Amino acid sequence: NENQEVSVNQVNRESPGRMLVSELMIMANWLMANHLKERQLPAIFRSQREPRERLYKNSAGTLYQNWMQRRLLSRFILNTKPNWHSGLGLDAYITATSPIRKYSDLINQRQIRASLGLETAYSSDQISDIINSLELPMSLVGRLQYTRHRYWLLKYLENQIGQKEEAIVLHKARRKYQILLTQYMLECDLPISSGIELKPEDLIQVTIQRVNARQDVIQVAIG
Repeated sequence: NENQEVSVNQVNRESPGRMLVSELMIMANWLMANHLKERQLPAIFRSQREPRERLYKNSAGTLYQNWMQRRLLSRFILNTKPNWHSGLGLDAYITATSPIRKYSDLINQRQIRASLGLETAYSSDQISDIINSLELPMSLVGRLQYTRHRYWLLKYLENQIGQKEEAIVLHKARRKYQILLTQYMLECDLPISSGIELKPEDLIQVTIQRVNARQDVIQVAIG
C-alpha cells in the first residue's frame, strides 16, 4: 500500500460467481475438445491419471484430507490425442478459452478454425513439437507462481512476529513436524518438543518466531 506495507486478503474461489465462470469455462473447453476428437484432429489435449491413492470417497473431505490428497494427485499430461482426465471426470479436455494469455490455447483455437475450413490444420508431428517446447516453460511458470505467492505471504508475516496462529499437523519427520498454517494455507516446519507428542490432523496453536522472505525461512514454536 501507500505506506509500503504488505496486506493479505483472502479470495473466496468458491463464490457463486467464480464457480459459475469456472464451470462454464470447463464446459466450453470440453465441448471444443470433443469437437476436435470427433474430427480426429490433433490438438494439445490434457489428461490426468487417477490419484496414487484416494483418502476419501466424496467431495466433503476435511481440510487435512484435501491438503494431503493434493500430494497424491497425478500430474496432468499433454498429448496430441484425447484421454481420460481424472480430476475433471471428462473423456477429452483442452484449454482454449485464454488465447491471449496462453499459447497452447491459441494453438487449440487455430485447430478449431481449421476444422471449420478457415485455415490449415497443424499435423500431429507439429503439435508434438509444440508440446515439447511448452512443457518446460509451463513447469517453470508454475514454480514461479508458487514461489511468488509464498514470498509475499512470508513478507507479510515478517511483521507478525509473536502472533499466534492455528495450524494442522500434516506429518511427522525425524526431528520435526510439517504443519499447515490454516489462515494462510502455508506449510512450515515445527521442531519436535520433548514431552509433546502430536499426530497427523491434530489442531494446534503456534507462535511465529522468525520470518525472512528472501531466505524462504519461517520459524514457529508450539503454544
